[in-house]
Amino acid sequence: MAYNLIILAVIFFLSLGQVSLSGGILAPGIFPDLIMVLSVFWVSYFGIERKIGWIVTAGFFLDLAAGETVGKNIFLLALIAYATSYFSGKLLLSGEAGKFFLMMAFIAAGTLINEILGRTLTLLVLNDGFRFALLAGREVFLKTFFNLIFFALIYFPVNKLEKTFFVQKEEIKI
Repeated sequence: MAYNLIILAVIFFLSLGQVSLSGGILAPGIFPDLIMVLSVFWVSYFGIERKIGWIVTAGFFLDLAAGETVGKNIFLLALIAYATSYFSGKLLLSGEAGKFFLMMAFIAAGTLINEILGRTLTLLVLNDGFRFALLAGREVFLKTFFNLIFFALIYFPVNKLEKTFFVQKEEIKI
């Protein structure tokens, strides 16, 4: 129960932080996708079966906090989670260093997918016409850079938190 409350609080505060701090700290459009980074970490380290419910919840909170169409971020996060799950199953690396760098590659690819598909969906919903210049710009690469920095900062604390609660849950089941 404590684990679920901690994860729910983390998702809630990261969603609010991602939306409210995006224009204040960095230029608009390049603030890191905190929820996407956390989702890629969860899926590649613990599997999609254990974390898809939390990823859908995170997408829902992010949609509500951003005031966007409910379902856009849920769809994007679920798509990125399934792609990450598929490719992490195919690319088996041993050791923490291998997993760390593989997750960095997934985050870079996930950021590109999130930005390109997110902007395309927004243009389609707004019926504003298709402009390729909005899809691939300087902001996408800066956002990828900041996502990788955020991932490097949260990797070890979140890994420790998940391992602590995961070990406790496994001991209770036996």
